[in-house]
Amino acid sequence: MEIKKIDLSKLDNNEMETFNIFYRLRFHKEYLSNNTSKFKTTKKKSHEWFTNNNFKKWIFSINLKDRKKTFIGGIIYDRENFFYSILIQKKYRNKGHAEVALKKLINVVKRKKLKLFTYLKKKNLPSINLHKKYIKYKKKYNKDFYWVRLV
Repeated sequence: MEIKKIDLSKLDNNEMETFNIFYRLRFHKEYLSNNTSKFKTTKKKSHEWFTNNNFKKWIFSINLKDRKKTFIGGIIYDRENFFYSILIQKKYRNKGHAEVALKKLINVVKRKKLKLFTYLKKKNLPSINLHKKYIKYKKKYNKDFYWVRLV
């Protein structure tokens, strides 16, 4: 499988499909373990929040370019504060998919003349290594995280 064969699709046509991917990513146990916010809510309350706030977010589905368009992860980008998060399913990690998706996101953000920030957990070495060559500025956020500017 070639690492370039992924598709980064912005989801905005089907609100329920977009919410389901958002919820799956945002409340994934690994996402929560590497996020500054550990807060988890019910799916119903999360859907209410999403319905009122999804216009502030871009939700991208990361899919393989195979016949099934296999879902392997996603990106959540906040258009108000310019922060993003990425999650790749465990069995698709260490194959370069996150870097290809990140490059595609960076290109979208640059074309739109927006900014791109994230928090990196100091102990999450795979994430630090992924972001290393794209970091424009990094500072300590708290004892566990760095605040990073990519674009």
